Formats: sequence, structure tokens, C-alpha cells
Amino acid sequence: MEQVGLREALAELIRRFHLRSNIKVEWNIHVSTKLDEERELAIYRMIQELLNNALKHSQASYIQLTLETQNEEVQLHYVDNGIGIDMKKLNHYDGKLGLFGIKERVQGLGGTCEMTS
Repeated sequence: MEQVGLREALAELIRRFHLRSNIKVEWNIHVSTKLDEERELAIYRMIQELLNNALKHSQASYIQLTLETQNEEVQLHYVDNGIGIDMKKLNHYDGKLGLFGIKERVQGLGGTCEMTS
């Protein structure tokens, strides 16, 4: 990702996602500051996991994805029109990382993660 940059890597990820799904992804990426490699990779992996979860579980037909940076703060907003999730599952590790892994990754970077269904 170092060579192409986060925006281009995410554009390619979403392009490949469209090839294997009928889910429409509307995405806006506004990354004004250069992020360190660890953060960029974490963001990429989180978005990859969110898209994979949508494909496997959500039955969604539409995803809205927004990534913004302000100063050193990064905000990722993900919304889909799928069937939702049992919120109890989000707080317990069940042997699969999935959304629980995203929460752990965000907290590991000193961030906060809020998920609703």
C-alpha cells in the first residue's frame, strides 16, 4: 500500500468487491493528512473486513462508506441497509475476529469504536 497510497488501495479494494457482489458501495474518502503506515494498513484491513462481513452476512444491497481525517483524528463511518446483527455477538470473541476484531484493532490504536444495529 506504501507505493499506491490509501485512497488508491481502497479504490481497488472496492472495485474488486463490485466484481464479486451486487452490493452498491457509495464511498467518500477525504484523507487530507498523511497517515503512518500502521494506521493506513489498519484502516484498509477494517474496511476489507466490513465489506466481507456485508457480503457474507448482511444481505445488504447498499453500503455507504466515509473516511475522513481532521488533524490527527481519523473517522470511518460505515452504514448498510442489511438485516443487522445481534449486538451481544459484538462484545464476545467467538473464535472469529470479524467485527470484534475491528473493535480490538481500533482500541489498540488508541481510538474508539461505536457500533449500532
